[in-house]
Amino acid sequence: SHTQDINFISLCVMSSRAVRKALAASASPSSAAAAAEEEDVPFDRPVKKGNVFAFLQEDEDAAPVEEEQQDKEEEPEQLTPNKSSAKKKKKKSKPKGGAAAAAAAASPDSGAAEADEIDRAIAEVRKQYGEVAVPASASTESEAPAAAATAEPKLLSVDRKFAVADLEMRRMFGAEAVRTDAVQLSRDRRRAAPTAMRRLFFSTPRVQWPPMLKGGLSMDVVESAPGFTKFTLQHSQAYQETEMHFFAAVRMYNHDAFNGILQSNPYHINSLLQLSEVFKINGDMQTAHDLVERALFGLEASFHSLFNPALATCRLDYAVYENRAYFLTLFRHVGFVCQRGCWRTGLECAKFLLALAPEDDPLAVMLMLDYLALRANEYDFLLRMHREWGTPRRLDWLPNFAFSIPLVMQFRARDTDDGSLRKQAREGLIDALLRFPEFLVRLADKLDARLRPEIKTHPFFAVPQTLSRNLSLRAVQLLVTLFVERSHSLWRPTEILEWLQSAAEAVLERVKANDPLVASYESWRSTHFGALPLSIQRHVYLSDFAPALAFLPNTDATLYDPFPPAGSTTYDKRREAQTAAASAEAPSLSRALLESFGLGVLEGGTLGDQARVLLERLRQVLQGPGPGAAADEDDLSDWEVQE
Repeated sequence: SHTQDINFISLCVMSSRAVRKALAASASPSSAAAAAEEEDVPFDRPVKKGNVFAFLQEDEDAAPVEEEQQDKEEEPEQLTPNKSSAKKKKKKSKPKGGAAAAAAAASPDSGAAEADEIDRAIAEVRKQYGEVAVPASASTESEAPAAAATAEPKLLSVDRKFAVADLEMRRMFGAEAVRTDAVQLSRDRRRAAPTAMRRLFFSTPRVQWPPMLKGGLSMDVVESAPGFTKFTLQHSQAYQETEMHFFAAVRMYNHDAFNGILQSNPYHINSLLQLSEVFKINGDMQTAHDLVERALFGLEASFHSLFNPALATCRLDYAVYENRAYFLTLFRHVGFVCQRGCWRTGLECAKFLLALAPEDDPLAVMLMLDYLALRANEYDFLLRMHREWGTPRRLDWLPNFAFSIPLVMQFRARDTDDGSLRKQAREGLIDALLRFPEFLVRLADKLDARLRPEIKTHPFFAVPQTLSRNLSLRAVQLLVTLFVERSHSLWRPTEILEWLQSAAEAVLERVKANDPLVASYESWRSTHFGALPLSIQRHVYLSDFAPALAFLPNTDATLYDPFPPAGSTTYDKRREAQTAAASAEAPSLSRALLESFGLGVLEGGTLGDQARVLLERLRQVLQGPGPGAAADEDDLSDWEVQE
């Protein structure tokens, strides 16, 4: 009917607050009058003070700011009455002058009548359209978070509380020991990019950095599938031109040109990383890390609203050139935060770096993940990784996991006084020494530790003095050397060295007894690896351990794109191909111009030759025929420019 339509329309335009009031009134008729009486009481809105750490304390960051603002508008406002209004409520407030006040005094039951009208409208809508879905009860809502809390998070999920180095420094040394300008953002800067500020996960903006306005980077969703979402970074046209200037500066070895690029684009990623290496070589580690963190901030500010490291479901394809900058920036960031002693932050960053491409692992993060977990005392994470990934990924065939798993078991057995775990750790260490016997002497030389003569001089533990021609043996030498260079400090305690030598004695007994496992492992070392994967070469190149660099077959790589994937087109080659295609079309323009003047066409030749011929012939046409032109007119098409 006409009345039903009017009531339905009036119900649709009601605010959510009025609907809740109406539902409450339908449950208790006396509550409508109480709600109407409460609306006459003046309230003072509490002043919301900005918190610069708000973006660091949130667990979920996937929703954009606009959606959060909308949610806040839909939630009921909780206002606090001030003291003066409370006193006024005790006294009977007299209606103020005006027609509205007189009307309210004349009809004291107007609030109840309005509530009855709303009840009738709701009843008519329910009769016509059926029951409306009712929100879950309070008990159901309370049970959902409890169930989510008991669910085990994904292995590579990032804990946001431990993802920022400055916060870890504050936990270790106190707030006063950490520089206060690390997180003091000016009000203008927070206004400049409010959405970007809420997406920050690993970086901490500095007040001395330029404002983030438009860096030329953006992120798009490429593929969405159950369990993961694949993203890709995009460069704007202006950013592509800046990238070409960067390539020119790299070819000229002009470090001042990088500063010029950063003047026009303060958040050009490759220029920041290149300058960071320059300061690192000069020993200025603080500035080098500041530049890397600035690049990380520029990348995070461009992230998609669905790009959430806490979920461990975000993927980036390393074969896409634009994506590689984030891999390389985060890898360098891990190195710098570990130099500051922020091992938990380094572990969280490394976990996310692996989560971006867990199948390919383009930077071989698995070669350092065990070390970071041990330094951060995250023993449970390391044991869980070995339990879930050990067999399918054959982690025991990597020297770092072969030795780190027994070491973490030994640490856990020492803390819990667990005899069975201590026995399991010893058996694991013996097996690791059988797989990679040269580790023992390399570690002793690195620590300048004394081994028993019968152990150090035994041929089974001998270290090759030259690079093996066998590619597999060379790969084993590289992995063991890299592990010793990175993790030797964990084996320095006296009780650990004694435990290691005790296991070495047990290994020699099995060697003397001609254990078939010894020959099996020796055959495996000679045939397992083959050619060194590019991912390991990138890892060694970026880690910059001099003894390990000697094992690389080729060290001629660029800092901004070391050892690009096979078959992928690099950014500069792609632009050169586009330029060549444009140049191939250019001679057709000169040919058309020549034909329009009735002149012959110069076949072949480069673009420069075509341009010179065109200009010269245009000059001839503009000057007009000179003396003797008639005799040479027929030969004009055969004229050639003398170089």
